[in-house]
Amino acid sequence: MRNLICLIFLIISLTTQAQEPKKISYDLYLKYSCDSMMIKSNGFWLTKNENDSTYSFMPDSDGTCILPEKGIYNLELYSPKGNLRRSIEIDSDKIDTLIIPPIYLSSTSEHIGPTYYFYVYCGEKCHGKYMIYRNTGELWQKGRFKNGQLGKLTTYLKNGQIESLKKNGFLNDKNIEYDENGKLLMEFKFFLLYSKVKLYNPKTNDYLSRSF
Repeated sequence: MRNLICLIFLIISLTTQAQEPKKISYDLYLKYSCDSMMIKSNGFWLTKNENDSTYSFMPDSDGTCILPEKGIYNLELYSPKGNLRRSIEIDSDKIDTLIIPPIYLSSTSEHIGPTYYFYVYCGEKCHGKYMIYRNTGELWQKGRFKNGQLGKLTTYLKNGQIESLKKNGFLNDKNIEYDENGKLLMEFKFFLLYSKVKLYNPKTNDYLSRSF
């Protein structure tokens, strides 16, 4: 009888474990285009919008982020050599490498006093018009700036598709991200009193909208 009870509990335990979704690990490496340095990042987090709620996930001390399920996540990266925000699809354990382009958003966060954000080109504050090309000849970035402040910045993929479009308006800012096929991944719009984020699933073209 005791053996039968133990067997039943074992079956229930195995069944419960089988029904639990497999957790997914995500690791992020950064490669800086200006100096070819590559490091494992722990200065990022992932968010997922679901049923009008937002769930955040941060990496552990080893830089690995454990996710409860696959899906579309919003990646936000903050590093001394640039900040990025984009949507990514994670359907299994993943090791990702992001290339930080020559023009990126930097800040004074490492200095004493208020934090200011500005754009730099390989460490130098941007001013004027820029046309940046890859080593293979394709247009990578073009933009215009005034003393580090953004006017408009367009970043291109190797296939010529627009990867991101950032624009600073008088009363609103805009940040749009695309995948390699030109489909929308994310829209971020900052208005005078509020901002709105739309995350798209490139396979279904569905999106979740969040304002704050």
